[in-house]
Order: sequence, then structure tokens, then C-alpha cells
Amino acid sequence: MGTFIPPFLGPGEHLFEPAASIQAVFGPFTIRPDGMDDGHDARAYVGQVMGIVRMVETTRVGKAVIAEIRSRKKPVLIFPLEQVDDVMAYAWVYPRWGLFPVVVSFTPLFGRRLRQFLGDEEQKFDKVYTPHETIVHEFAHVARAVSGNFDRLGDDEEELATMVANMFAVEINRAPVNSYDEMKSVTGNLAAFSKTYYRDNFDMIEAFCKQNKTLATELSYVNTTFNPIRLYMDENL
Repeated sequence: MGTFIPPFLGPGEHLFEPAASIQAVFGPFTIRPDGMDDGHDARAYVGQVMGIVRMVETTRVGKAVIAEIRSRKKPVLIFPLEQVDDVMAYAWVYPRWGLFPVVVSFTPLFGRRLRQFLGDEEQKFDKVYTPHETIVHEFAHVARAVSGNFDRLGDDEEELATMVANMFAVEINRAPVNSYDEMKSVTGNLAAFSKTYYRDNFDMIEAFCKQNKTLATELSYVNTTFNPIRLYMDENL
């Protein structure tokens, strides 16, 4: 899960592969099952991703992030993630030139497929992300990209997306993680954790609030126990 920065193509992506005939357009998103030869699997992929995006938009965090993406009126392509030997990721995002200024490579992983992805060693992972949490993390990157702010925070872009995904997780009664680097589930006092996270990541949060004012303001209104953005707004604006 996160932003992958390839030289031009992402892992498993084929530049000259014909566009799939089975696809769906939902707002700024085109969901296309590139690389899937089986029609049933292709339709299932489109349906799964569409359902996940629709569910995410029913939440306050998801609605705010997707509204930011929509407001920029730039098409975003979502297509299947193909694992390759030297790259292991839940998903990746990359801005580029062309018909789609931003592409998202993402495949929902459920049940047995998720266990296979984790090498049947799920117990080694303190946090196993749902597909919905994963796509919110990626959409945070997309929002940054379509607004022209992609990579302005350097390494903190991943931490920022993790913070937004944390807010979403808490909104749907899931545990957040302590940071992008450690990804250990936080199950204690979330209000106290929110204050600690805000202090530890003040510069990142301040930069985000200045670079994406509308999105930051909308996220600050989300009534979740973990909301470092609201803490920043209350103390500084």
C-alpha cells in the first residue's frame, strides 16, 4: 500500500496493452480490468471496485476525499494490481502525462486471496488492511496529485495518506495504526493518541492544511475520536 514511483511504468503494467472493453466510469474514475482475459473475472473486478468506491463515499472521510478529486475534473484510471517478484504492495498511485493524469493500481483482496498474499502468515502482521482502507489511502495520494501537490511533502506523503486512512478506519470502527513506518494497531485511548500524533506530525499537518485547504477543512469536520486535523484547526485558525 502506498505510492510507487516507477521510471514510467508501474510493476506489472503494460504500456501498449489494449484498453479493456469491459469498464465502468464513476465520476472521475474509470475502472478498467486491464490484463484480465476472462470476462467473468473482468466483470467481477469492475463490480468489486465500484462497490468499494461507492461504500467509501458513504463515509464522511471518503466523501471529503472523493469530492476533492472530483472538483479537479481530472480523469483517474483504476486497474488491477499485478504482483511481481521484486515489488510487494497492496496498491500504488502514480501521476503521469496522458489521457489519465493519475493512475491507481489496486486489486481487492478478500479471504483466501488475502491470506495467500500475506503468505499464510497473517499473524505476523499487526494490521491487515481492508480493501476499503487501502483505497482511501490511495485516494489521499490521488487528491494530492490532482491538486498539484503530489510529492511536496517528500517522504511524509505516505504518512499523510496513512493519517487520512486512519481517520476513515476509526469512522468505521476499525483500529488506526501508529505510523506508516511501523503500522502497529492502536487500541488504547484514541483521543490521547490523536493529540500525540498531532504533536509528532505538526509540520506535515500544517503543510497539508495550507496546500489542500478545502480538503483539510472538510476532514476537520469529521466527527471521529482520531482527528489531528481538527486539533490543528482549533489551535491555529
